[in-house]
Amino acid sequence: SYCSENNIDYCTDSTNTDENYLRNKERRRLIPLLEEINPSAASSIIRMSDIISSDDDYLDALAKSELKKMISPRGLKTSALNSMHMSLKRRVVFEYYADIKGSADDISFEAVDSMLTLACGNSGKRISLGGGYTAAVSYGYLKIFKYEANLSFEYTLKINEPCFVAEIGKTFVLRESTGKSRDTFSFSGTESFAV
Repeated sequence: SYCSENNIDYCTDSTNTDENYLRNKERRRLIPLLEEINPSAASSIIRMSDIISSDDDYLDALAKSELKKMISPRGLKTSALNSMHMSLKRRVVFEYYADIKGSADDISFEAVDSMLTLACGNSGKRISLGGGYTAAVSYGYLKIFKYEANLSFEYTLKINEPCFVAEIGKTFVLRESTGKSRDTFSFSGTESFAV
């Protein structure tokens, strides 16, 4: 070995021969078996790993660029998101989650796919992402937000105009009720209120 030939002292990790560790099974059993089948297997795996790594870097940069174009205070425009290739959609949603939360260490593949399914659905749907975060679709936008039970906010509503309430990820439309007093209004969505 290089160290022996150059009189370099080295230390052997005692776990390197323990096949209870997957990395050792791969190195001691799988790679020799693959090389028995195909002598260039190791170099092919290294080459494929390099290709995948550079493709991954490119797709990540593209997703970040697309996210910047698509994001607004209302969230991600679902029509733009749904027009993308699946590999790019997943990355855009992943980056969006990371931007909102500050990290995407805890997001699963299943949660990203659930958000993509949500983005294809009707307004008013929502899913919990765990950790107090929710994803919701409202009037063509996918919004990720932290749900807080005791929020305080104020919006100016105009009759028959949608108003997106970012704090709760919902859009309301104020409509004057017919046949009732002029002081009665209703909000379309999951809740109705009278003022």
